[in-house]
Amino acid sequence: MHQTPRACSLLVPLLLLLWASWLAPLRADEIKQATVYPSYGYRTGAQWVIPMRIWVHEPRQITEAAVTGLVARLEERPAPEIQRFRDRLSDLVADDESRERVELLFDDDPRQEKFALQNADGKPLRSDFNGLAVGELRLSAVRAEELLKAQSSAYGWLRLHAVSPG
Repeated sequence: MHQTPRACSLLVPLLLLLWASWLAPLRADEIKQATVYPSYGYRTGAQWVIPMRIWVHEPRQITEAAVTGLVARLEERPAPEIQRFRDRLSDLVADDESRERVELLFDDDPRQEKFALQNADGKPLRSDFNGLAVGELRLSAVRAEELLKAQSSAYGWLRLHAVSPG
């Protein structure tokens, strides 16, 4: 494959920016994020089992801004297209967070009870080297019905969000 001189001259600064962003300390306004992937649960006896996958990561705003700025200067693009590029790039350059414990809180839960993913032995999980926590969330059928009622869920879907200790 033959690369043009312009493409090669852009590759070196881009790689340096990516490398430098791994070394740059996080600012106080940069917080960890958790992406909770949609899932279906199944009932086993008097309990609901919900297999879940959560990705814990931090933004790399310096790299994201630098790459977006570089692309925006190379070609004239409308602002919405540049924003779409930046949104898609953010997950590619994100910093995976390992050893993080993620707790989940169901929306409108009258008890405000926090749940954690568990492994097959029922022990709480932490994110792996890639920032992934893959496990199960278990709810009693009675508790699931209580949450469905609190959320006025007509179709059996529960809404939740990730929270973190501290």
